[in-house]
Amino acid sequence: MLDVVPHVMTERHGTPGWGDAATIVPWHLYRVYGDERVLRDSLPSMRRWVDHVERHNPDLVWRDRVGSHYGDWLQAGVRTSRDVLATAFFALSADLTAKAAAVLGDHVASERYAALRSRIGEAFARGFVSPDGRITGDTQTGYLLALAHGLVPEPLVPAAVGRLVADLERRGRRLTTGFAGVGLLGPVLSAHGHADLAYALLHDDRYPSWGYSIKRGATTIWERWDGWTEESGFGPVAMNSFNHYALGSVGAWLYSGVAGLGQEEGSVGFRRPLVRPLPGGTLTWAGASYDTPLGRLSSRWEADGGTLRLRSGSRPAPSPPSTSRPRTRRRSASPAPRSPRRPPIIHPRLHRQPPARRWSRPSA
Repeated sequence: MLDVVPHVMTERHGTPGWGDAATIVPWHLYRVYGDERVLRDSLPSMRRWVDHVERHNPDLVWRDRVGSHYGDWLQAGVRTSRDVLATAFFALSADLTAKAAAVLGDHVASERYAALRSRIGEAFARGFVSPDGRITGDTQTGYLLALAHGLVPEPLVPAAVGRLVADLERRGRRLTTGFAGVGLLGPVLSAHGHADLAYALLHDDRYPSWGYSIKRGATTIWERWDGWTEESGFGPVAMNSFNHYALGSVGAWLYSGVAGLGQEEGSVGFRRPLVRPLPGGTLTWAGASYDTPLGRLSSRWEADGGTLRLRSGSRPAPSPPSTSRPRTRRRSASPAPRSPRRPPIIHPRLHRQPPARRWSRPSA
């Protein structure tokens, strides 16, 4: 696990993005399941990870103790600034640590890491954001990370979004993102009014794209965009997995964006579910379901001429079976209390293209 956490017996150190699993994973588990115990167990290591990066990078630009530093691993034809990428993840980890401390009522720690996140943001803007909104390196992943994690000063956000869009258009609506940026394409483009571009990337079957591998018989997600190409055949045999998660992280947007399954801001454990689909592209229908801790959440939309019909629902989860555990002096392992879930909020959203359609919700 040398890329994940600092290793005390060697000179290998946690790698930006990979090492930040120390903060990203606990916070994600808390958001999904609503169980504070994961934060209580993880906050000490979250703090130590952020403190480690800060201690070795007092100017708050993460350049030292970067381990293998893969950058935006396996990006296509570009090179994202590693300083930009690392510092963006440093800011994210500080932010998540502040939020975790706040949930647990540790206000001193929360204020400390929130202030650190603010100072990292200032260092990022000072070092990497130009007055015209250009991010150092001028790559898709650079813009995606900066926009996703709130590192672009508010007045410059439109300019930064414009540069991201211009890069995609200049390349014929083709992506260049690797492991660190690919999962942000759909969410960031959609959030800034360019879902049409997100759908264009989703439907693309030219290299590099998801459709390129599917068109050539892939039934799993490849590790590399060039795992196999018509020009070169198979990629490097030393590292060419044909069943790898990272580039498949677009799947999260298929659920949360296309199908619109999610939860309200501030909700945890899907106690306040939200159904907010995003129709677009050449799709005429989409449907998905997700088994939340409080039951199944589902949606399905269908486009029929100028009408878009939406169905959504939630089904309570069955009570968990009773279990018997040996007595122990250690703290209780009883399940966290389950809060009742209210019906999902139905919030259809439309993006700029195509023109607005009429919505018709069938009667129950």
